[in-house]
Amino acid sequence: MHTSGLYDLEKKYLIRRILPFVAILVLALVFVLVKPRDKYTAFEKSLLEKDYKALYDMILHKDFTYQVFEEYVKYNFSDNVAIKNKYNIGETQYITLNSKTGEKSIKIVKVKNKYYWDFDDYVYNWIIKVPLYASVEVAGQVYENKDGSVTIERIPFASYEVKIKLKGCEDFNGRILAGQKIDIKLELSKEVLDKCKIAIYDYLKFKEEAIENKKISEVQCLYTDSGLYNEVLNEIEWLKTVDYKFQKRLKNWEVLSAKLKHSGVIEVDVKEEWEVKVVTDENESVSTAVQVNRYFVEMGDVYKIIQINTIK
Repeated sequence: MHTSGLYDLEKKYLIRRILPFVAILVLALVFVLVKPRDKYTAFEKSLLEKDYKALYDMILHKDFTYQVFEEYVKYNFSDNVAIKNKYNIGETQYITLNSKTGEKSIKIVKVKNKYYWDFDDYVYNWIIKVPLYASVEVAGQVYENKDGSVTIERIPFASYEVKIKLKGCEDFNGRILAGQKIDIKLELSKEVLDKCKIAIYDYLKFKEEAIENKKISEVQCLYTDSGLYNEVLNEIEWLKTVDYKFQKRLKNWEVLSAKLKHSGVIEVDVKEEWEVKVVTDENESVSTAVQVNRYFVEMGDVYKIIQINTIK
């Protein structure tokens, strides 16, 4: 009996020692089992807290930069973006959002025990027509321009800052909605147009003086081995053979239009008014000749006229 009583005491002592640990373990288990689920998923939290970097990292198979994604967010999601509806089909979650551009359907998929945004809000085959050889930059990314247009195969639906540059033209900077059909024309820069005018005026005076003096003077606006240079030279040689005096003086000239023909060459239409005098032994005749010529001016350190076509 003494031994049995001692055993009972030890047993009670052990129970008293173990019971608190058992109680803690049971409470912990109950807490885990009945712990309420978070109201929002990681995606929803990131969206509502405007943690756009986290949202970008969740996108599955993304092929666009974070700068592009920022433009997407700015255009589509307002400060008070709201979750309208959500439901699960298996392990895939579908979320409907109220956004600035209407309802957005979001699909969250599970891949290797991680959840990703299966992003599909794209615009496909967006074509931007621009001058040949112009560089085209959309949201910081430069696109190749080989034939006067740029095709962006796919890009998230948003408006983007577009920058277009071409030597000799004023830069274009503007915001364009993805998918919008647009043909962008670049204006010649004032500096380039002024240099074209100087080259054309130098040519006109060069020709006038050559006819007047029957000799060629130094000229910077022509290549001396060009057809235009030889044309003036041949006209002088011909005038030396005629038996009358011929004068041709520039009265007035004005630029009608100017545009980029292709990379490095400017097309300039010029209206010219010349006073033409022919003096023979018998009489003198004076007339005014008006014509429109199209000048092709090559840009460079020194602008050169490489071709002239008479329009009318």
